[in-house]
Amino acid sequence: MAKKATKKKTKKKPAKHAHTPKPKGLLEGFTSTKMTSSMWNWAIVLVAAILIIGMALTAARFATEGGIATVVEVPKLVYTGPKGMSDAEVIAISEDFITNNLVPPGIEVTVNSVEEESGVYKLNITLSSDEGDNNVLGYLTKDGELFFYGVSEVEPEEEAPEPTPVPVKAGFDAPDQEKPEVKFFVMSFCPFGQQAEKGLEPVYQLLGDSVDWSPHFVIYEDYRGGGEDYCIDDGKLCSMHGIDELNENIRQACIGRDYGSDTLWTYLKYVFDNCKLGNINTCWLKAAEAANVDSDAVSACQEADGVALMAAERALNVEYEVRGSPAVFVNGEKFNGGRAPEDYKGAICTGFEDAPTGCEESLGAATGSASGSC
Repeated sequence: MAKKATKKKTKKKPAKHAHTPKPKGLLEGFTSTKMTSSMWNWAIVLVAAILIIGMALTAARFATEGGIATVVEVPKLVYTGPKGMSDAEVIAISEDFITNNLVPPGIEVTVNSVEEESGVYKLNITLSSDEGDNNVLGYLTKDGELFFYGVSEVEPEEEAPEPTPVPVKAGFDAPDQEKPEVKFFVMSFCPFGQQAEKGLEPVYQLLGDSVDWSPHFVIYEDYRGGGEDYCIDDGKLCSMHGIDELNENIRQACIGRDYGSDTLWTYLKYVFDNCKLGNINTCWLKAAEAANVDSDAVSACQEADGVALMAAERALNVEYEVRGSPAVFVNGEKFNGGRAPEDYKGAICTGFEDAPTGCEESLGAATGSASGSC
């Protein structure tokens, strides 16, 4: 019997990286109070200047003193890391560096997502304390050697932006099958993974059982040292955003297996609209009720079958070379196009031997491309 993982209250600080001395005063007096628009604008200008000019490798602290933004220089920050990093490595390096060098004790650091911008990694970071959450942006060079820290107004509950209509990206053509199979891998609280699921759901409603829908999860091994904050089964099965996300992955796998796709999509839509990673341990019960799911049965499945379900997910991750969320495959062919419903419908419909009439229906504008992953 697999024991249900529980979240540890203390945050382990990895000791395998060497860190520069902690700059005095950075984020001193951290609170959840929002800055004024003018301060955010000054912050964005400063970070842009740092990245473009590349002369002063500094970070900035902004404090409110009588309504005036104050900038305090901080010593040069350097991290010597691996070359050619994966998203998981970028997140691990950045969280370790910020935790051990830039924030005071008691602040929990979470890198929510990674995307490439202007030749560097752009990091969406949440700093959490008992007083609330603040969201900031950080930048890491691709060789892992330089980290830039700056603030920007990123709302904690902001969803991934709606796709902008552009011509459909041509060129994707899945191998034909009588009944196409769609495998999609996500992390349950990756915003880009949820964006993909929201794009796939209308296609599911349109094409239904003419497609074999196969939801899956991105599972790592020995993530951040394999501790209980992220992993189960002695560190072999881990999720990027922590043990609460991993437990939710298991619950969704149980619901999909035992109740089917219709019920799972109903459950997911409630989660998207009402639940966040910080409250999912209780919010999922309301989602289960909304989907007419027996929460006791799901909890029993989580305890009894959680390890086996996630071990199967990990094996599929290896087989399909999945490294981040989302990853969508049509008949085994990876689709890297847009995430609007019309994008997914077009991609899936290329995989039919004889396409159904639903493929002729429009689900709105296509986007042609998408960016951002966890």
